[in-house]
Amino acid sequence: MRVRIGIYLTIGWVIGWAILLGFNWDTARLMRFNEWGDFFAGVSGPLALAWLVVGYFQQGEELQKNTTALGKQEEALLEQVAWLKKDFDLTVSNHHTEMQLDWENHQPVIILEDSNLIYHTPGTLPKEGDNYKGQFINLISSKHNIKDISFKLEHYSNEYLLENDTLAHWPADNSHKINLLFTGESQHMKKDLFQLHMTYFDTKGRKGRMVWECTPNGKMSIAIALLSMDRV
Repeated sequence: MRVRIGIYLTIGWVIGWAILLGFNWDTARLMRFNEWGDFFAGVSGPLALAWLVVGYFQQGEELQKNTTALGKQEEALLEQVAWLKKDFDLTVSNHHTEMQLDWENHQPVIILEDSNLIYHTPGTLPKEGDNYKGQFINLISSKHNIKDISFKLEHYSNEYLLENDTLAHWPADNSHKINLLFTGESQHMKKDLFQLHMTYFDTKGRKGRMVWECTPNGKMSIAIALLSMDRV
């Protein structure tokens, strides 16, 4: 709008001076070159100032339009970033879920096969007052092979000496016996809970850990319950 007004003013200004010059041509044709220069400078000076003002306001409008366009572009970019972040989070979550499922699908299932006392004289029946060597836990693994297995006891008050606490390879559908030898007197009479921790590597080389809660059951056996199975 301002540009159009500037054009109309310019046209009117030029026509006005052209008419004025035409009515005074007899005088104007006698002017020297320097006088013509002064004349055109005087005529074009107001036009230059007018167009400077028009350009100033026009530039302000363009800057306002650019600012509005940049604001809309920023909003669009923020929406795109939010969408990409949401998509990335979903992808990461799905990847973690797939990895977790893949890990769980390659873990063994280990249960207690049997547990009993270990006697000083193998093959004899226990008698009242017998001094037992300890207790054993016989575990059986199924579904998947594991390797580099290590056992340890945690949170226990009895004094045990752990035997067979490492195993290089544990094939599926095979059992492994862990001996818990007594180092104190009458330990088999106690029923204190303790934990059995096992670390291992699965067939894909990923390290895992299983934790069982062990409960001495009377004088003879030990019951176990799986507390946790996680990736280390």
